[in-house]
Amino acid sequence: MVATDAARAGCDPTPVPSQPFAQVEAQTFTGCHDGARVQYWKELGAGHTWAGKVSLLDLFVGPTLTSFSATRAVLDFFDATP
Repeated sequence: MVATDAARAGCDPTPVPSQPFAQVEAQTFTGCHDGARVQYWKELGAGHTWAGKVSLLDLFVGPTLTSFSATRAVLDFFDATP
């Protein structure tokens, strides 16, 4: 799905890998048209949760990463200038 979004945005087909946090792998697609940005973050060892926000649902959906805030990461992504 991410590769399809990157292709639609005219990005280079090979993403640049990085590790922004200890348990997070990221792929950033570069060279996108019209300043578009496509990025994919994968949380390693986490459940289907929102990083940085621990709740009782962790008992049902798996552990939550607390090493970073997903909310802050999303806001930083949209605040960034291409």
